[in-house]
Amino acid sequence: MSSYQTALSRKILMRGDIEEIKTAAERAAPLTNQLLTFSRKQILKVRDIDLNRLIKTTEETLQRLIGENIEPAAVYGKDIWGFF
Repeated sequence: MSSYQTALSRKILMRGDIEEIKTAAERAAPLTNQLLTFSRKQILKVRDIDLNRLIKTTEETLQRLIGENIEPAAVYGKDIWGFF
């Protein structure tokens, strides 16, 4: 493998890492806001929650934490009402 190919491979791997870091930061921001709101004893804003999306993101996070040997399985619902 040439040095150019090696550098290109590293750049591609880094891009994936950067995207994962960005996604983690985007998920952490609402949690941080919730914790700050709780610590200030403020009232939270009520909003709809898409349960299928919540399960999907939780499943992705869980997969990264538990590794490749265990595969989580989720069952998604159809026509699920939003929760507040």
